[in-house]
Amino acid sequence: MRFFVKLLVLSLLCAVAIYLLETKTQFITDFINFSWLSLMFLIAVTLVSFYLLQIGLQLKGHSQFMQYFGAMFGFKVFASLLFVCYFIFVEPITNKHFALVFFALYGLFTGLLVSEAWQILKEKKEKKQ
Repeated sequence: MRFFVKLLVLSLLCAVAIYLLETKTQFITDFINFSWLSLMFLIAVTLVSFYLLQIGLQLKGHSQFMQYFGAMFGFKVFASLLFVCYFIFVEPITNKHFALVFFALYGLFTGLLVSEAWQILKEKKEKKQ
């Protein structure tokens, strides 16, 4: 439950930031729709990645956990690469600053996943002691 609250708070903060960039500056005027799509995409990818993380955390063996952890990051990276490539090759955005917005969001949501994984593993370790 804690993860979903953190995800909701982070998503709302990012939405406010995008809204402010949209209304108060000219930085993202060329790719406003992309910014909102990126936010929705990364929320969805983060939810799927968290699900994979949960499955990996329920396994007993270290190597099995690492396989799910690797699958989680592999899925996140590959899906994000496809998403960005779509907007580079299929529907090109002329202003290349769109990559800054996407990777800033990507970094925030990846940080959320890593911090949650670290917190869960820390709690698991404390229960064993």
